[in-house]
Amino acid sequence: MSSRSGGSNCAIATCDLYSGKTKKIGMTDISFHRFPKDPDVQKIWTLKCKRGDSWNPSKSYICSKHFKSEDFVRDLKSELMGNKLSED
Repeated sequence: MSSRSGGSNCAIATCDLYSGKTKKIGMTDISFHRFPKDPDVQKIWTLKCKRGDSWNPSKSYICSKHFKSEDFVRDLKSELMGNKLSED
């Protein structure tokens, strides 16, 4: 994953978004989500990134552009702390 200054990079191979860029161009509806700790789910996310380079999913993020609205769980804690992805 190339290093960009100004925040978290999206790990999807074809995505050029990073948090510094989204803030700079006013994309306030884009959020960045860490990879799940569950190894099976992390493997699914890793495969969907379609990356050929060497990288560390446990220190990576995917931007909300790559999720459907139903992928997110909304509850009081999520409202206060930010969106949380559903378990599936």
